[in-house]
Amino acid sequence: MTKPLPPEQKVKIKRDAAWVEKMRQARIASGNLGGRPKNLTKAEAREKALRELEPKAIQVLREVLESENLELREKVNAALKLLEHKWGRPTQRVEADIKHEKIEYVTAAWMPPSEN
Repeated sequence: MTKPLPPEQKVKIKRDAAWVEKMRQARIASGNLGGRPKNLTKAEAREKALRELEPKAIQVLREVLESENLELREKVNAALKLLEHKWGRPTQRVEADIKHEKIEYVTAAWMPPSEN
């Protein structure tokens, strides 16, 4: 563990009034008056990354659709991805045959062995 510097060795940072005002405005704009930026949650980080990558992904799909060198299947897949992005995936029908005639609840408990 390092020892703190003695007062005569500490360097003082001089900040002018413009810098102080700039930092104050930044804290007010961020809504975080404490000044320290908040850490993003996993969901927020994922959303931010997706927002940044979305235009690039759409551009790649556009290039695939407009390409003369690719097969029809690849173009159809690219078109489907674009449509799913815009309108969402279509609902899927699920068939199920569920019959519940009897429901049993089983409980278990530990019992100490008898001393017989």
